[in-house]
Amino acid sequence: MDALGKQQQETNAYYELGVIVATLGTDEIRVLTRIANRLRMSQAACGYLHVAADERSFRAEGREALEDVLVHLACAWLKSEASR
Repeated sequence: MDALGKQQQETNAYYELGVIVATLGTDEIRVLTRIANRLRMSQAACGYLHVAADERSFRAEGREALEDVLVHLACAWLKSEASR
């Protein structure tokens, strides 16, 4: 894709995001803000995300992250049950 095509793709993405955000409530926007902050943290560590060229296994990394979430939620649940 040439530079003009990439610029148009970026413009379209900003427009689509704006249209979607305009329909959301405050809490939905807060959720998106949290996700955007995570993306920014990843960007600071790894650079801009280029999904097509990225060699990471997003499926495997996602599965591992979900497993971690399940462990953390179970531990939080057990801790809250113990304090009752």
